[in-house]
Amino acid sequence: MTRTSRRPRLTQLGAAALIAVASLHAQAEGIAHQLTGWALLPSEARWPGPVTGQFISPDLPVAVPFTDGQPIPGFSGLQRDGKGGWIALPDNGYGTKGNSGDFIIGVYKAAIDFKTRSDGTTTPGAITLKGRVNFNDAKGLLKNGAGLDLVTTADLANYHTVNGNSLVDSGIPVDARITSGRLLTGFDFDVESIAPAPDGTFWVGEEFGPWLLHFDRKGTLIDEPIVHPFLRSPSNPEVMSGTTAVTSQGSRG
Repeated sequence: MTRTSRRPRLTQLGAAALIAVASLHAQAEGIAHQLTGWALLPSEARWPGPVTGQFISPDLPVAVPFTDGQPIPGFSGLQRDGKGGWIALPDNGYGTKGNSGDFIIGVYKAAIDFKTRSDGTTTPGAITLKGRVNFNDAKGLLKNGAGLDLVTTADLANYHTVNGNSLVDSGIPVDARITSGRLLTGFDFDVESIAPAPDGTFWVGEEFGPWLLHFDRKGTLIDEPIVHPFLRSPSNPEVMSGTTAVTSQGSRG
């Protein structure tokens, strides 16, 4: 089995996913952005899914792989859902294309009770995960020959890691749920930002292209990915194949 040495983002978060809201209206005190509330998601939080973390090294007290569900490695994007809740977008899993092939990407529906006033304790507000939508390519847009075509984890018999610019077969079979549902993983995209649309769909920015992705409310990719006219990240297939040079480290906006 090939493992990467990069430390998982789960532990880099200090064993917790911390979310803060910034106020844009604190000018009276001379502070443009001010922390007004905080909430915490325990590092033990899991969501049902395939065994994951098979390609990362153990770090601190966290044992891998995760056999009790998918961990929540912090949120890269957070938006109000217009119904009193939040839409929370985790990152690609463990930080790289090579170590995140068994991490399913998607969005959570969350209830967040931000702690906004001191109560004499260090207890934060609570984050409750209410549901999840898995991103998927059920329509087969990524292999239809009409736009951007990618070899995704769902197309492979075994999970792949990365050595330099080469893909390496790990010998570990891809979970059947990923294959049958054409679920997208952190090997396929590194999702970083999200913008819910009025029609209930999601626009998602990611770093491996960078590309702009459009998913319906069920998480299905419904349009060909929008390719940037000239930016290419180190994990872009054109860069990995040697046909073009790196011109970007990815998009986070």
